[in-house]
Amino acid sequence: MIPCIRHLKDIHCEVLVICGEKDKANKSASSQLAQLIPNAKAITIAGAGHEVNIDCPAKLGKELEKFF
Repeated sequence: MIPCIRHLKDIHCEVLVICGEKDKANKSASSQLAQLIPNAKAITIAGAGHEVNIDCPAKLGKELEKFF
């Protein structure tokens, strides 16, 4: 296990983990990250790849607005 991974359980603030549905390289890691952080929520942005902010800026903005 990578040493820093064991510290993810110590993050106590709310965390939003965002991944584009077409980002196959990071989809699994995003899901795992959200599971390791106690107050994390994972969302997938439909139609987006790795660059969610470029692919679907309006969808990303709505999700960020809800989160904040």
